[in-house]
Amino acid sequence: MARGIRVVQRRGIKAAVVGSCGVYNCRKTVGTTLWSAHAVGDAGDLMFKSGTTGKQRDALARAIIRDATTKTAANMGRPTEVSFVIWNDGTRNLQWVRGQGISAYSGADHSSHIHFACSFSFSSASFNCGDRLPGVAYVK
Repeated sequence: MARGIRVVQRRGIKAAVVGSCGVYNCRKTVGTTLWSAHAVGDAGDLMFKSGTTGKQRDALARAIIRDATTKTAANMGRPTEVSFVIWNDGTRNLQWVRGQGISAYSGADHSSHIHFACSFSFSSASFNCGDRLPGVAYVK
């Protein structure tokens, strides 16, 4: 997740539209009983500055997708491990899932931010916020 944020910071559009970023948030995915990837610090929300247009939101979301699927100058030739992106392009909420492409998203509105994650929501009765998921590499 830290690398994904560093790659986004290399993009000029980021400075123009992103006001803040949030990663850790111990919570369930809205409308489900699943833990959010935010609960383990494996998802980020890029919060937009006031006045950011749908076109600008869409451009940044698609740049994040390019950085996850293609060698770019921003990712320094090494695609990120981002596997899921949710955003609003000014008309509708969209989601990109690695290996599945872009489709409509019917969850919570994402006009105020782009959500991107390296993992998906998960279910675990024994999970406590702050726990680490097995098989996930964490960066200090």
